[in-house]
Amino acid sequence: SHAGFLQKALNAVEARIPRQDGEVHCLQGNMHEEGNRPQMLVRRLRMLLTACAVMLLAIGCAVSEVKDPAPVEALDLSPAPLLERPLWTRNFPGLITEVAMAPQGDVVLTPRPEGGRGTPAIYRFSPAGKLRWRVPFKNLVRSLSVSKDGSQVFYSAYSEDLGAIGPRGKFAWKQKALCRPYSLADGNLLCFQDDDDRPGLAFEVRGTSGEPLWSKTAAVDAVSLALSPEQNRIGLGYAGGKVELIDSAQGQVVWERKVDGEVVDLSLAAGSQRVAVLYTNLRKEKTVVVWNGAGEKVGETRLSFGAEQVSFSRSTLRVLVVDPGGQAPRFLLLNADQGIQPLWEREIRRHAEYAVIGHPYDGGWVVYLG
Repeated sequence: SHAGFLQKALNAVEARIPRQDGEVHCLQGNMHEEGNRPQMLVRRLRMLLTACAVMLLAIGCAVSEVKDPAPVEALDLSPAPLLERPLWTRNFPGLITEVAMAPQGDVVLTPRPEGGRGTPAIYRFSPAGKLRWRVPFKNLVRSLSVSKDGSQVFYSAYSEDLGAIGPRGKFAWKQKALCRPYSLADGNLLCFQDDDDRPGLAFEVRGTSGEPLWSKTAAVDAVSLALSPEQNRIGLGYAGGKVELIDSAQGQVVWERKVDGEVVDLSLAAGSQRVAVLYTNLRKEKTVVVWNGAGEKVGETRLSFGAEQVSFSRSTLRVLVVDPGGQAPRFLLLNADQGIQPLWEREIRRHAEYAVIGHPYDGGWVVYLG
C-alpha cells in the first residue's frame, strides 16, 4: 500500500541518520485540491530524530530541520501536500541557514557549523542529490541567489565579501560589500541593503563582474524586497507602509501604494500579475493585501495567526502564507486570481524558529523549517 511504502521509505531514511549532525532530506510531494482527496491517509508518522536531524515538508520539494527529539505527526494532510517518497538524504554539521533553487532543479545551500564541527561552505546538489561542488569559506555565508540560467551562484558573506561562483565551483569574481544579493534577468546583480550599513540606500545594481552600475536611494529604511519570477520587476516595502513596484532595468517606479501599518514581507507573481504584501495593521493584526499589475486592489484579508512570510508560486496566482515560529508552524494557501479565497490551512506539530522558502522552477514551494 502507499502507507506501507511510505513507512518503509521513512524507516530506511531513519536508519541512515547519524546522532549528531544536521541532515537534509529531499522528498517529492503533491498538492491536492479540495474535491480531489488522495486515497492514502497517513494517520501518524513517528520518527525518533536527534537534534539537527531533518524532515521534509513538501509542496513540490521541501527541506526541514527538527531540533528536538519529539515524534513528528502527520494527520490527514489532504488537501494539503503529502510526503510520498524520499529522493535523497545528506548530512551537514549544523543548521541549514540558506536554500536556493536553480532552474534545472539543483539545490544550493549553506549550513552554519556548530560546536567547532566543519567549516562554512556552499554546496550545490543535482536534483537527484549528487554533489556537484562544495566551496569552503573562512567566514559564515549570509545569503545566496542563483542566476536565471542557473550557471552562477551569488553569495554574500559576513566578512563583507560579495561574489559569484561559476558552474564548476570556481569563483568568477569577488567584491567588498555587505548586502543580500538577487540575480536580475539581464545578468546584473541587485544588492539589497537590508541592514544599517549604508543608511539612505535601498539597493544598488551591480554588473556582471560586481561593479556598481546604479542605485536607489530612500528617505526611510527599505525593510523588504522581492523579485518577480522573471527577475524584471522589483517589489520594495518601506518602514511606514509604503510599497513600490519598480522596473529592474531602468529603476523607474511603476506604481506606489501604501498600507495602514508596517510591511512584514511581500511577493510578486509570474508576469507581475499580482503583488502580495503581508503587513501588521494598526491593531497589530497580520493582514495580506493583493494588488494586480496595474496597482488595483484585488483583495485583502486579516489573518488569524502571526504570519511572517508570504510567497507566490512561480507559475500560479496562489500565495503561501507561513508562520514558522512556536510549537506548531502554520501554512495558509490563498488563491489570488479573483479576490482572495483561502484554499487550505494546516499546522505542523513540531518546534520551529524560522522558515526558508524556495521555489522550484516548475511551481510549488520549498520550505525549510529550522
